[in-house]
Amino acid sequence: MKTLILFLSKYVFGYLLQDIIFIIGIHTFSKERVEKKTFFLMLSVFLPTNVIVRFLPMSYGIHILINIAVVLYVTYKFCEFELYVIIRSTLVIILLVLCNELICLATLLMSFGQPKTDQILHDSVAKAIVFVPFNILFGFLIYLYYRRTTKNLKR
Repeated sequence: MKTLILFLSKYVFGYLLQDIIFIIGIHTFSKERVEKKTFFLMLSVFLPTNVIVRFLPMSYGIHILINIAVVLYVTYKFCEFELYVIIRSTLVIILLVLCNELICLATLLMSFGQPKTDQILHDSVAKAIVFVPFNILFGFLIYLYYRRTTKNLKR
């Protein structure tokens, strides 16, 4: 049961949701509509890459840099956006993800205090579960902004 909860919270509501947010966010800040074909193509590259890179024995910052490189390459290759637009959009969405994680961490610290927060962050199941509502809310906000931004764009 613990494995199922970890799988759902970490991979489905964690990596999958974050990759979906990234794809929608890149399109949002590029002021472009998401096309189904490109969306699933990008997701089919982002998700396995994200999971595989997380298992590699290197520091967390390197994981992020590799994922950013993959995001930039795949977006440039499949979406054919201007390179500077992709870089700008990627940086904006990364900064927003970092802000979301900082808000989550600050909320944990204010709610539970330092010792309990440390305990939660060291337990992979608890950590994954705690971050799910923040990821869902963040994804919802990005989606609303996407709808507002692309409302008047032609198909």
